[in-house]
Amino acid sequence: MIKNKENEMKVNLVATFAEKQTKYTGGCKGGATRKWKIYNKEQLELLLRRCDRKPSKLAKLLETSYASTKRWLVAAGLWHLADIRKTKNSGGRKRTTTEDKCGYLYASKEHDIITDTGERKRRLEHRVNAEKLLGRPLKGGEMVHHINLDKQDNRLDNLYVCDNSTHKKIHHDLEALAGRLMQEGYIEFIPELEQYIFTGPRMKAEKQVANGFIKVIDTLGSDVTTVNAARVSFGNHTTTMRDKDKKLIKYLAEHQHTSPFRHSYVQFHIKAPEFVARQWYKHIVGAEYSFKDQPWNEISGRYIEYEHEFWKPEYFRKQSLDNKQASDPDSIIDDNAEAIEVYSKHVENAYKAYKLLIEKGVAKEQARAILPVSFYTEWYWTASLQTLAHFVNLRDHAGAQIEIMGYARAIDDLMYQFYPNCWKELRKGKRHF
Repeated sequence: MIKNKENEMKVNLVATFAEKQTKYTGGCKGGATRKWKIYNKEQLELLLRRCDRKPSKLAKLLETSYASTKRWLVAAGLWHLADIRKTKNSGGRKRTTTEDKCGYLYASKEHDIITDTGERKRRLEHRVNAEKLLGRPLKGGEMVHHINLDKQDNRLDNLYVCDNSTHKKIHHDLEALAGRLMQEGYIEFIPELEQYIFTGPRMKAEKQVANGFIKVIDTLGSDVTTVNAARVSFGNHTTTMRDKDKKLIKYLAEHQHTSPFRHSYVQFHIKAPEFVARQWYKHIVGAEYSFKDQPWNEISGRYIEYEHEFWKPEYFRKQSLDNKQASDPDSIIDDNAEAIEVYSKHVENAYKAYKLLIEKGVAKEQARAILPVSFYTEWYWTASLQTLAHFVNLRDHAGAQIEIMGYARAIDDLMYQFYPNCWKELRKGKRHF
C-alpha cells in the first residue's frame, strides 16, 4: 500500500512539473536532459520522510543523482531534515578504502581518531609518517611535502615538513621550473590526454674530438632490454626500471655475465685521423670481446678524392721512459716549433703530390698510397653495449694513445646518457670524470 502511494506521488511530481522542462536549461552527462525539476516542497518533504530522510534513497527513488537531490532539497529548504550522519559516501568522487579523494594514502586503522561524537576519522599516511620523522605531533599549519611529488611515496626520506607559505613557494618554484622545461622541449602538453607528459632530456648525440667528431646515429634497446634478456630464463618481463632491476644489472656486470648487454646496439658516425681509425679497427678483427656482427663502413679513397684536411698536433710529446709503446702525456719536446714546421711541410707536400698524381691520370686507389696516416677519414660503426664498454675500458687508459683516448671518453659521455644504469656498472670505477 505504501509502495503504491510512493509511486503515485512520483507520477504526480512528473505530471505537475513536466511543463517546466522547457524552462530548465540544465543537462545530464552525455548531453541528455533531466526528466524534471522539483519545486513542490510538500511532496518533496513527504517523499524524503518516506525514504527515512536519507537523500541517497530519495535519489534512487527519483532516478537521479545524489548531487541533484541535494540541490533540490537545499533549494526547497529541506536539507536540514536529511539524515546524513551515517551516510558513508557524501557524493562526489568515490573514495576507496586506501586513498582519499586527492589521491593521498590513508594510514592503517590503528591511527584513526575517534571524535567527541564517536565518529571515526581516518588519518593520512604521509602525516603519520612525518610525525614519526619529527618525533612529535604536527603543529597547526605544518604541511608535509612529497619531495619527488609522488603523493603515495610516503618513505621518510621523501617527506619534508614545512609551514604553509613555504609549501606554497615550493610548488610555485616547481611550476616555474616546469615552465622553463616546457620552453626547452622537455615537457609537452597533449590535448587528447588532457595532461602534460615528460618527453625526456635532449640527449647530446654528438661530441667534438679535436677536428673530428663522433655522432650517435641510432640506438637499439635500453637498460630495460638488458634486464629482460637476463630475466627471460625465468619467463619474466618488465617495461620499467625498478630498484631490483638496477641490482640485477650491477650483479651481471660484477660477475661478467655479459651476454644480456649484447642485446643493445649503437650506430655511430665517426670522423678521425687514419692512424686512430686503424687502432680502432683492431677491436673489430681481433679484440677479445669483438664479434663478426659489428658493421664497419668507411669512406673509400677509391671512390672519392680526399679533402685537404689532416690531423695536426699542437705539440709533440716525448717518448715515455717506462712504457715502450706510449708517450709521456705531460711532456713537450725541446724543439717543438721546429718539429711542427717539419711535420706541416711534409703533410702539405704529400697532399700536393697526391693531387699531382691524380691530375696526371693516376687512379685514386693508387695515388692515395702517398698520403700519410694523419689524413682524416670517416666511417659508420655499429657495436653492442658490451663491445663499447670493452673498447672504452681499454682506450681510456694510461697506456692508450691520447688521440684515441679522446674518442673513448666521448663514447663514455654519450653512453652514460643513453644507458645510464648499464653503463654505470660496466664502467664502474673507471669513468674519467
